[in-house]
Amino acid sequence: MFFVFIFFWIIAIFIYLNKNRTKADCWAARTFFLFGVGGISVIFREQADIGNLSWLFPAVAGSIAMLWGPYALLMFALHFSGKIPKEKRKQIITAILVALPLIIFYFAVPALKMFGHAEPQSDQDVHTFIMTVMIAPYYLGTACMVGWKLFRSSDFANRTENITTFLISVPTTLTYYLFAYILPCFGHLKGWEASLEICLVASALFVIFTVKKNVFGLSFNEQSISRKRMEATAVEGTSVLQSIMKNSLLDAELALQSAQKHYLYNQEDMVLVMKDVQTALVSFEQSISVLEKIRLKINPVGLNPKVCSLLPILEQAIDQSRNEHEDKNVQIVRDFQSDPQIFCDPVHIEEAILNLVNNAIEAVNDDGSGLIVISITQSKHKAKIQIRDNGAGIDKYQAKQLGIPFLTSKDKESHYGLGLYYVKKIINMHDGEFALKKSTAKGILAEIILPSIRKTEIAPGK
Repeated sequence: MFFVFIFFWIIAIFIYLNKNRTKADCWAARTFFLFGVGGISVIFREQADIGNLSWLFPAVAGSIAMLWGPYALLMFALHFSGKIPKEKRKQIITAILVALPLIIFYFAVPALKMFGHAEPQSDQDVHTFIMTVMIAPYYLGTACMVGWKLFRSSDFANRTENITTFLISVPTTLTYYLFAYILPCFGHLKGWEASLEICLVASALFVIFTVKKNVFGLSFNEQSISRKRMEATAVEGTSVLQSIMKNSLLDAELALQSAQKHYLYNQEDMVLVMKDVQTALVSFEQSISVLEKIRLKINPVGLNPKVCSLLPILEQAIDQSRNEHEDKNVQIVRDFQSDPQIFCDPVHIEEAILNLVNNAIEAVNDDGSGLIVISITQSKHKAKIQIRDNGAGIDKYQAKQLGIPFLTSKDKESHYGLGLYYVKKIINMHDGEFALKKSTAKGILAEIILPSIRKTEIAPGK
């Protein structure tokens, strides 16, 4: 049994060593580690008596696994489902409140004696029942939040991660709760032996899903596929870029050669010379513009956040998109139900929204039948922006691919596949969510969810 829980510690270390780990991943690692401490409890129970305190060592280890393991599990669920507050101070308060029942249990019940079997059997049965009832919200809360995350999510890219995480954390932990907590209350004291098998199943599922699929945002196979896909699209995108730059520079070269010819053989006609020079300058400017656009999309972004009203940012992005597509006969309907306050970098948020509005305009017909509906709604601490068009739409496979640098289904002479990559990067940097999905009717629905701020939370002068 000890080696099973050693395996738990190995998994915990593996998660901690992952460079892309999130706060949810950190709590998942702590969950594995704390449950793994139960192995120490078994080892101590098998040792010879250590004076009059022979019960203390397994009691401490057992209480850590049986009480603080569920605590870490619930904290993982809070972070994974996005139910944890965004502010660090509120996160600390939440962590303390979640731990409060366990702290009270240590003072109200002789917990260490209970875990060390150093108290009368009748008292121990009562205390075990109290613990089982007290721990129930930790397991049930985890099941509800991870399940909510799975069935609520509409992001196809994260669907696999949500499913595999659900399969590891919900069935295994609820079954473990049944055998390790509930059954002992009814006299079935051998339940912990079955819980050993449950731990083996959870470990096996973690390894299988990590290698084959994706769990907790960690993966071998999926990352390898994604890396190869990004390499392939980067090579393809670089080739397209090289072709564009080559053509542009060749135009400039021909124009300059023509200008030189006119100057040498027809010096009186300076109009032709200046025309050729102007053509060359335009070609150079186009090349520089392409390089600058790519640099801005790919380079690391430095945010300058402040409290902003979302409505003016959205209006400005719509107006700019209208100016860029003056020749398009497209109807844009505004459905602004609120004006949320958000803590953001307005320049980058506007640029991200502009990319989505431009994509919508380019996706619909410009014969007057094209329709784009842009809406803003707010609920609690969330501001939701939806951009819906009635264009041709996309399938699930295309939705998974979108956002990879240099991957685009549009004309590659003027589109470089960096728009959605930039949008995802900016929204993630603002602790938001971004998803593209098939609209209920025809077309695409682009959805951005950003943390909003209540007006009462805004300090004077901000």
